[in-house]
Amino acid sequence: MTGGRGAGNGIKKRNLRSSSTFSGALSERLLQECNSLSENVCDEVQDSVLGSLNEKMKGSKTPAKQSDSEGIAVRVAEFLLPLLATQMEKIVEKCIKSTITAVVGAFEEENQKTLRKLEQSNLLLRYEIDRLEQYSRRETVKITGLPETENEDLEKKVLDLCAAVECEVKAEDISVAHRNGQNRGQKPRAVLVKFTSRRSKGALMKKRRELKDKPGYKNVFLNDDLTAMRFKLLYECKQMSTVDRVNTTRDGRIQCHMKKAPGSTEPAKVEIVETPDDLFDLGADSVDYTKFGLAHLITTVPAE
Repeated sequence: MTGGRGAGNGIKKRNLRSSSTFSGALSERLLQECNSLSENVCDEVQDSVLGSLNEKMKGSKTPAKQSDSEGIAVRVAEFLLPLLATQMEKIVEKCIKSTITAVVGAFEEENQKTLRKLEQSNLLLRYEIDRLEQYSRRETVKITGLPETENEDLEKKVLDLCAAVECEVKAEDISVAHRNGQNRGQKPRAVLVKFTSRRSKGALMKKRRELKDKPGYKNVFLNDDLTAMRFKLLYECKQMSTVDRVNTTRDGRIQCHMKKAPGSTEPAKVEIVETPDDLFDLGADSVDYTKFGLAHLITTVPAE
């Protein structure tokens, strides 16, 4: 789903299918109950009036002694009361419908406010989980393009790479090194190297640009081990026409160096991207949250 600015900070009102279906069913049920009630009330009024007239006539005179005018009055009442009851029923129904519309509208608005709050909370929670996952990868380096061989000693290959760029990393500085994913035989799988400290990782990352000049390492690259969401964010940042160049820092935060305006003497602005919402700071008009697996958390149109 594509959203406008600030999906994590607020959401516009929009009729949702689930709430519309529920409120529609509620309105129909209330209307049925109230229609039944109005019919009963009108029947009771009609019966009550006719009963009162009959009792009055019985109490005042015997049927044989009733005057013509009194008989006419009774017949007129018997004729008019059903019409009156019908009109009363229409009036009551109109009032009930108006009340139901107001009640259901208020209920739907409150329901959507609650939904928007839950969506915002869930989205922010997802961002926080991603931040913690990225933090857990702070000592990990992702190596791509390192030739893969059968029964290889990955730790030795990593140490040889470090030696090639004259980085003092020892075996005890490496916690674990392994290939990522299944071997499909098409190209070397990425290598994930978890160091025992950020200092060891940082020492190697400072030398990563020297790899291209070393024999056998021209197509080998070192990067931070990004979460799935941040890896996709990195790609999206590189596609932005307003961005001049992109790189990541040790904590997985994506640094975007913005293009300068023609003739500007000001230093290029640097934007930090950690969530899809940050793409708006790069000049994006909208964000396709389905690319980040967040569409199920954003079911309404985000606020501008």
